Amino acid sequence: MVKRIFFLMTVVAIIYGLMVSAHAYLIDNLDGTITQIRDDGSSLMWLKEANYAYTSGYDSDGRMTWVEAMAWAEQLV
Repeated sequence: MVKRIFFLMTVVAIIYGLMVSAHAYLIDNLDGTITQIRDDGSSLMWLKEANYAYTSGYDSDGRMTWVEAMAWAEQLV
């Protein structure tokens, strides 16, 4: 009986966890970036174009090492 109750509580917890959704607001900064504001007040900034390093001409094949990516990100600021 205890195992069955524990199992049922676990299933309910998993289902509830899957039903919880996150909400965020997206703001177009009109400079090629999007700012994401989350409900908890935190924010993230994203590039509008995921392959910007390639299309901007910075990287010829769209593949960069971690060091190259960090150098590129520093020059964006």
